[in-house]
Amino acid sequence: MGKVIVKLKLTNYVDLELRRLRLRKDKPRTFETEALVDTGATRLYLQRNVIKELGLKKTGAVQSKTTNGIRQRAVYQAARVDLM
Repeated sequence: MGKVIVKLKLTNYVDLELRRLRLRKDKPRTFETEALVDTGATRLYLQRNVIKELGLKKTGAVQSKTTNGIRQRAVYQAARVDLM
């Protein structure tokens, strides 16, 4: 079994909604990248530069079980994920 890499387009969901409601004139902030598919994953983890590029704001925190143990991770505003 090999690695599965897919193309992702991430869009700031708040920007999308504000544009839909005609409260924002600018295009929603987006970021395109490639990602490794993990069929057992329950969350999507983004690098800090992606979060910054999308303009996502921190909304909370969760405990996350990783291969390095349990870690506290930040939760950010929603992003739309377009896969392939």
